[in-house]
Amino acid sequence: MKHISKWMAMVAIMVTAMVMTSCEEHYYVEEYEDYWNDGSGDYGGNDDTYFYDMANTLRGHWSGRIRVNLKNSDGSVDVREYDTDFEFDQVSAGSTNGRGIEIDYEGNTEVYRSTFSWYIDTKTEEIVLQYDDDTKRRMSVYKYELNASAFNGEMDSADGMESDQFWLSRYTLSKPSLVFRKK
Repeated sequence: MKHISKWMAMVAIMVTAMVMTSCEEHYYVEEYEDYWNDGSGDYGGNDDTYFYDMANTLRGHWSGRIRVNLKNSDGSVDVREYDTDFEFDQVSAGSTNGRGIEIDYEGNTEVYRSTFSWYIDTKTEEIVLQYDDDTKRRMSVYKYELNASAFNGEMDSADGMESDQFWLSRYTLSKPSLVFRKK
């Protein structure tokens, strides 16, 4: 009888640990998705395959040029151009969100580096980047062309103080020949 009760206690502990681990992971994913989707609860849109394919195409390493337009407090605009590298990683192969990094260069000198979280807004088809740097700016890629070898587009900050144009080429393995456009 002692062995059976010890065995049942061990099984109960293992089941509890598995259930709690599963709940914690599920809770994290729901919280992350609801946070990025402004709590609407409709994450993934009506055609999940389209957005998964888009995220899989976006995933990877990109290099090219970026033109940064920064508004000053007096209304004037400073324009700067940089060589840039972007990396987009997905949370998983079946997700439409992930983490990334942007690094900008003037010649061989690194002038900017920041990590960011990203997701595809399934209602607007915009690619949204929330930067981790001191400004915590949120950029929306609202106009773009994305395929296996090129990612070009325009993005604006949520506060209206920055707008950028970028021209990127993939420098990792090629992805399927799908084309995504938002104009």
